[in-house]
Amino acid sequence: MSTTGRTLPTPVAAALDKIETSPPVQGAAPDPTRQHLTADVTHDLHQRISDPIVRALLSREKIFAWALNEAIDQAKAEAPTGSELHHKLPPFKEQPGSSTPSGSLPGLADRVLAVVQTIQPSFLEELVTQTNTEQKLKLTSAEKAPVIKALPAAAYGHSVGELDVVVGRVLAGHRAARAHDSIMATFGHRAGEATGAPPEPGWSTVPIDEPPASQPRTCNDPCAVAETAFSDVDVSPPAALISTEYLTAASVLAPIYQYGDWIGFFRAVDEAIRLLDSDKLCIEKPELQNALVCWDERDNRVTAPQRATLAATVFGVDDAARPSDVRPDPRMPGLLDSLFDAINAYCDPGPCKGDPSPATVQRLRTATTAVRTRLSTVMTGRSVMRVRELQIQFGKARKILYDLAPFVHAPCRPAPRRPGASTTGPREWLTVSALLGPTLQDGSDLVDAAERARAYQTVFNWLATLDEDTRPGDDVCLAAARLRPPRTAHSTCAS
Repeated sequence: MSTTGRTLPTPVAAALDKIETSPPVQGAAPDPTRQHLTADVTHDLHQRISDPIVRALLSREKIFAWALNEAIDQAKAEAPTGSELHHKLPPFKEQPGSSTPSGSLPGLADRVLAVVQTIQPSFLEELVTQTNTEQKLKLTSAEKAPVIKALPAAAYGHSVGELDVVVGRVLAGHRAARAHDSIMATFGHRAGEATGAPPEPGWSTVPIDEPPASQPRTCNDPCAVAETAFSDVDVSPPAALISTEYLTAASVLAPIYQYGDWIGFFRAVDEAIRLLDSDKLCIEKPELQNALVCWDERDNRVTAPQRATLAATVFGVDDAARPSDVRPDPRMPGLLDSLFDAINAYCDPGPCKGDPSPATVQRLRTATTAVRTRLSTVMTGRSVMRVRELQIQFGKARKILYDLAPFVHAPCRPAPRRPGASTTGPREWLTVSALLGPTLQDGSDLVDAAERARAYQTVFNWLATLDEDTRPGDDVCLAAARLRPPRTAHSTCAS
């Protein structure tokens, strides 16, 4: 079957092929003497047909030609004997005062639709058969009749290219709920996307695609609108706006900024280099000396202003190193506060409730979706590459701080005396404390800042990996409470 652009799905195309090669359509061909009627009839039908089943049938040249010839023959047969209409082929003269386009036969489009309705049951039966064979749905004889009966109503709102998917959905609805996903999985991505289909070539076909929404529809039949069946408006959530890669990058950036800039791992390395330059730091380890030189010359690639730019645009943080032309994201701080509140409400419903209410669960889902969507929006491809670079840079900074501990007069921490106890630990913290002191630049405690950094890391890792049904675990609950302590409500439960 030759088509322009994409081809129709195999079951739909095969069903149409079967109808074209079977009685009564078999052998039909366009009548060259009636081609002048085609444009008007096609235009009329194109404006009126929203049923994808009828649109599919009339998209085939032979079916259209057969239906048009049948309609004209019926009109002639019903005309009074001896009339001009009875004896002459079209063109038919326009009646005075008629709104029918010149050169067309009044009511011809309606007759074409009536003729097509006679072969619709055969097409639907063939469509179900072909879809069952193609997708291996294992349709039983008891299921076939109700599926065919439900198809016309179920097809409204879908394109011709989705008719086989509609068959799968109707069948899934007739079977147990547990079988629904396995049935729809056979259609792959087409089960959740509109596929559409291009019009097939031919002088006498109605285009398969729906007319543009901006194009006004004509209504020659006052009952056409009244007969339109209502259907559910099913609009999927904007899940396409969420990028897993961008969320993962944000989950890496969050702890690196907290540890590297807010707590000061990067400043500690800079301070070690300053002490080395002023001959106040004696290092007898060549590898560490090389690392400090390389840091200043090569490894400190993402500078403090660049890191501050990332924090401002992604998290809405106003860092002192932020360039003046960069503005913090105005929405993210409020979205994060709402998320922490929603997590707190879910994790601690209150003294009178054992489980979170459905409203609390929905509030949590809305808050997580809002944050994940916003993060996916403010992150860019360049930001992701810079975070990758920053991850390498942060790893080298930690290695330098770990190796520096014996040389910066870090506080004495005797090795554990318990048998089997580890004699190594996070020595970078000893170096940071020795070089920067036990408090941060804003006066906050180093230990408190470290707890907040770990809490941010926990929440952002959860955001990057959750799916629609994921609920926060105890670690996420504790992290949210640490970042935004829940408001306590003083209430008593009724006995």
